[in-house]
Amino acid sequence: MDWNDASQRQREGVDLRGADLQKVNVSGLPLAGMLGGLTGRTWFYASPEQCERAAVRMHGALLIQAQLAGAKLNQAYLEQANLFRSNLEQAELWGASLKAAYLNETRLGGALLKRAHLEGVHLGSAHLEGVSTPPADLTWSIFDSTTVLRGVTLGNAAHGYVQVADVNWGGVNLSGIDWSPIRMLGDEYEARQSKNRKGQQKERKTRFEEYAQAVRANRQLALALREQGMNEMASRFSYRAQLMQRKVFWYQRQFGQYLFSLFLSLLAGYGYKPWRSFVAYLLVITAFATAYFLIGRMVGPVLSPVGSFVFSMTSFHGRGFFPGGIGLDDPLTILAALEAFVGLLIEVTFIARSPNVSLGGDHLPLLLLSLVSKKISAQPRSWQCKADARKHGESALRTRRVNDYREAAPTCLANFYRVLARSRACSGWLSFWQA
Repeated sequence: MDWNDASQRQREGVDLRGADLQKVNVSGLPLAGMLGGLTGRTWFYASPEQCERAAVRMHGALLIQAQLAGAKLNQAYLEQANLFRSNLEQAELWGASLKAAYLNETRLGGALLKRAHLEGVHLGSAHLEGVSTPPADLTWSIFDSTTVLRGVTLGNAAHGYVQVADVNWGGVNLSGIDWSPIRMLGDEYEARQSKNRKGQQKERKTRFEEYAQAVRANRQLALALREQGMNEMASRFSYRAQLMQRKVFWYQRQFGQYLFSLFLSLLAGYGYKPWRSFVAYLLVITAFATAYFLIGRMVGPVLSPVGSFVFSMTSFHGRGFFPGGIGLDDPLTILAALEAFVGLLIEVTFIARSPNVSLGGDHLPLLLLSLVSKKISAQPRSWQCKADARKHGESALRTRRVNDYREAAPTCLANFYRVLARSRACSGWLSFWQA
């Protein structure tokens, strides 16, 4: 059959089921649509023994630039076969053994590689992207540390990227792949489609299963990338996994968890987009400062615009001070308490969802914040030192400051570890609500 003629693609090619072509040179032959194993309903209902007998054996065969597009090679034996620059577009390779095969610069767009054994396979500069079809499907396929993926193309923006759910990465080196263009894995792209490839509307159960698969794909890939030190790329796919998990909550009708997940996304992007917390911080400060200014004009005490912002910032962080004459039941005090609660919620949520929050994470920023806050609280004493210095000289001022900060250090560390304990407790609380 001629694969380039679209009208012939439904035809079956040469039947080589059960043939022994080990170490045979079939390079350049037109084997498009060939039958090298059972397929369709026949394969589904066949026994393992029948599948074994029907599988073509091409161990060590030379298939250089062979035309194998649309070939049915389910469970075929292609160990150490040379498939350099071959065309395997839309080929079925379900469960095929390609161990140590040479597939450099091979075209695999639309190929079905589910459960394929790819240990030791050379896929350097191979093309897994689809030209007029979706990209290759690598679901459940198996790699190992000897697999070569340097320069492989996993998809394109037009047709999406490969599906990798439940892939056994097996320590394969992932640094040779350019991950920067990949914004969405094929599993997520497929889950977001409301219709299947036949144009039929997907059922709710199907959409739930596809979103759950997308969660696994992103998390598994993120874990594999992080183990190899590619944390920035891993964070991108971890973030995508959180987005897909929110969809899973929706299709499970767990609307409480869905709304809470949406809140975390808007507040901090699940910890992967900290600029959102900064925006939320500015919005809260501005909103409460405006409220303080208006309440001061109506019921007193009157605050200037600058004073309203200063009062809002100190209240947000729970270090507020109150002008004289304000009681605990005054509207200004009640609003300040509400802002302190909102500030605490935002702070602990951001800290708990931060990817670096763990006992072994980088806590230097928190420590610096604790030291700065303690230094600010110690300033009144330092101002008193200046008055003393006029009487006793500059040496007394330096000595007093050293003593102040020496006394402050244990409190800073205590505050720091208190923040850590609060963040760990909050992490457990969030995990409980998302469980």
